[in-house]
Amino acid sequence: MIERYAVVAGRIRHELGALDRVVERIERAADGARRQSDAQEFYIDSRGAQPA
Repeated sequence: MIERYAVVAGRIRHELGALDRVVERIERAADGARRQSDAQEFYIDSRGAQPA
């Protein structure tokens, strides 16, 4: 593989790993919010509406 493509591919792989970690963290936060009904007022959904 051409060296510069290998560098770009490596960067993409690194970023995918970072994105996976962010998604996992968000999922844990959302699960925590679902379990604590008294804290749900502090969370909004992806459309910007308050949770029901």
